[in-house]
Amino acid sequence: MRKVWIKIFPTTPPQAPETGAPLSRAVVSLCALLLLAAFYEVARRGLLIWGGQFEVNFVLVTFGLVTALCVALPWLSGTRKRIVLLAASVLVGAAIVRWLLLFPLFLAWLTTRVSRTRWSTPAKLTVVLGVWLLVPVITWFIPRGWGRFDELSMYWAMLFGPLICLVVERSRGQLEEVGVFDEWLYLLVFPRFFVPFPQPIGVRRFHDSWRGPADVRLALRALALGVYGLGGYFVIRYTFYALKSPTAPLSLVNHGPQILTNGLRIYAFNATSIFCAVALLRLVGYDLGSGFRYPLLATSFADLYRRWNYYLFEFSSSMFYLPLVTRLRRFMPLSLAYVLAGYASVLVGVWGLFNVFGLWPFGQYGVQMWLSMRDVKGLSGYFLVWTVIVVPQVLFAPVRRLRRFLWWRIGGRLITIGTGVGLATYAFIHGITVY
Repeated sequence: MRKVWIKIFPTTPPQAPETGAPLSRAVVSLCALLLLAAFYEVARRGLLIWGGQFEVNFVLVTFGLVTALCVALPWLSGTRKRIVLLAASVLVGAAIVRWLLLFPLFLAWLTTRVSRTRWSTPAKLTVVLGVWLLVPVITWFIPRGWGRFDELSMYWAMLFGPLICLVVERSRGQLEEVGVFDEWLYLLVFPRFFVPFPQPIGVRRFHDSWRGPADVRLALRALALGVYGLGGYFVIRYTFYALKSPTAPLSLVNHGPQILTNGLRIYAFNATSIFCAVALLRLVGYDLGSGFRYPLLATSFADLYRRWNYYLFEFSSSMFYLPLVTRLRRFMPLSLAYVLAGYASVLVGVWGLFNVFGLWPFGQYGVQMWLSMRDVKGLSGYFLVWTVIVVPQVLFAPVRRLRRFLWWRIGGRLITIGTGVGLATYAFIHGITVY
């Protein structure tokens, strides 16, 4: 009888009280104060920019709300902490976009309802993304005094990828333990308004990263990542993307530093926003990766693609690459299916996604997407990059076992860095700007 009772109702040893809990919470709150102070100082100096296009002028009230939230959350229990986080995120959104917050709230409600219907996945995506496209048209008829349209534009552009993740992951049965409350947090968490980040973090990853108790190590990692990310704004503001004059001869002494600076700007443009957003998410309890996994240690361009902004890699792979390979391999050789699916997934999941972000559904930036699509030089540069990502991965598949040797890994890293410098030099010479 004793064994049966234990099997049905497993007992757990009593948990010892967390030692040093007040001190841990105080340290987490202090990290939040330091990071938000750094954010405010950078914004006050006019350096806090998004996408290199215009400054995000946060008012003091918004900084106060975000600071109060990040400082207070470590002192709350797990359940209450999540409720306060969602409520405060809505307040932050209202402070930034004003009455236009009704659109994010409506879309969150609609997406959670539609994702649970028995419709087909294409039908769900059609409804959700159709509403996402329709809202900018509706805002044309709303008086300008109702809110900040540019700030809503940034948030709205960032939702395209997360909406796809939520609908598709729900249809695949990957979100059985994720409730409506968690999905609202996923779509409305305050960094989406405060520091919009273009990386489509998956719903499952986002949900599983939650850590309830105050964690000093996580807070210190948040502070370090946030300060490092803020440094990217200085790089963006105080450097420029250099292109060689058609008449000037190439000189490594004169042009080498400019090429390296271009590479640094590319890194800053891609990494800064996600670093700052993840830092804030870590402060409130989400133990998420930075998004970049030491890209200079890549052993191939395919490995670089996996390390460089791996949230985009996971999104394009799970949403496009794997389903396409599964379908194409039915009527063509597997290697050809890999190549075609690779090009298509990078095209749609990365280049296409970032052009949707560049659409800026509101305001004067709506032509950016179409100008980018007609940029022949830019497209050729992207195609060249896609080629060095996709084709070698297929060609060297038979010798993958050599990866276990140190000489192979070191050689792969040297070749990858050399190829990257060569591509950067090619773009510099031919006037191609790649971000």
